[in-house]
Amino acid sequence: MSSVLIVSRPKVQDGSRLNLNYKIGDYEHTIRFDFFRNIPDTQAVTSLLNWLALTYATYIFDIEFPDVVDVEFALSDAERIFFEKLYDLGMREFKYLNKIEVSKTPTISSPSKTQKTFGSTKTPTAQKVLLMNGGGKDGVAGSVILDLAGVDFSWFSVNPGVSQLNIVNKSTQGSVNVKRAIGRQTIWERAQYKGHKPTSSGLAIIGLLTALIYDYTDIVTSNEQAANEATIIHNGFAVNHQYTKSAEFEQDLQALCHEHGINIRYWSILRPLKENEILKIIERHQPASISQITSCNHGFLTGTWCLNCTKCAFVALSFATYAPIAYGKIWPINRPLDNLGIVPSLKDLLEADKPFECIGTSDELTALCQDFLSISADDTPAEVMNIINQRASRPRVDLEPYDPKHYTPDIPKNIIESVTKLVKKLN
Repeated sequence: MSSVLIVSRPKVQDGSRLNLNYKIGDYEHTIRFDFFRNIPDTQAVTSLLNWLALTYATYIFDIEFPDVVDVEFALSDAERIFFEKLYDLGMREFKYLNKIEVSKTPTISSPSKTQKTFGSTKTPTAQKVLLMNGGGKDGVAGSVILDLAGVDFSWFSVNPGVSQLNIVNKSTQGSVNVKRAIGRQTIWERAQYKGHKPTSSGLAIIGLLTALIYDYTDIVTSNEQAANEATIIHNGFAVNHQYTKSAEFEQDLQALCHEHGINIRYWSILRPLKENEILKIIERHQPASISQITSCNHGFLTGTWCLNCTKCAFVALSFATYAPIAYGKIWPINRPLDNLGIVPSLKDLLEADKPFECIGTSDELTALCQDFLSISADDTPAEVMNIINQRASRPRVDLEPYDPKHYTPDIPKNIIESVTKLVKKLN
């Protein structure tokens, strides 16, 4: 018997609040948002509300992985193709770790609509920008570039934690925030599965909707080139932890917006950059928010580093190698690489080709270890050095030099010019 997840029509309440309702079997669930400003009743907004409902449906996959996603509202062929691809590529890690056949993808059943095709919404320069703020190093690097380009922007967060609020407080820019209540605990009480969701796709669509509501022209992320690389290949299928941060996803979402008359651009400011270039930008310009950076998935809500995960290990090693002044500002005492507690996480980071985490490419990890050895202090603990030496012993692969061709079509020309000048100064 087929498993069917029902996605109801999104409901706006009290002007600014949104309810997304789902049902699978006898389980019903509501995910709630508050945008703190009235949600307009326009065709573009209706499309984005529907996309949000389809994206957050993935959280209900914990209850039961559906064969069919049955949607109450009408979808165009382009919308159906986009979200079936999201349920395929964006959920591959979830399927892999939960021992679900990686190729299994729910089909979407919905009333059909004829979709008018709109012209390109691209304009030549960035205008009024919302910059996503995750509390980490990449968003801070993105803010440096926007400042240097003279672009007006505000920070954007969903349920901002301490690290995100601290970065805003150290900045001269304002912020726009959205409240979201997924109700994870209720889901987990009935869950068969747990695992990674395509969270960045939800944030992208919330950002597009927020930009429309608050009259911004661009929603900007800080996703880098490494997001394009698959984490593993399983039975011939690429499994990418960062699929919804990849250029492929970015371009697909840009195209969907163009086809549905959504005059907000979505793009990544760091798309052609490698991790070493991102760190060097921070080191060269020393933004005031350096000490507030928390690139830890477990600690951004509290503004702390767990130093017990592969992402903490990667970021600490990257700062120590490419941004030593910033490294000292983030950790003025008890620096991670001087602490043997980091050893298990370093092993998890470096002994595999690449763990399921938002980090650099496999080649970047190898180059990082080799570069660290050229600057490492004599007092680095032997246990730490042994792990780094082991990865550094792999053959060196020359990393591709910066090339603006990696930017996706919607990137404004003034941003490309600003980043190109900035990278030339780093070398």
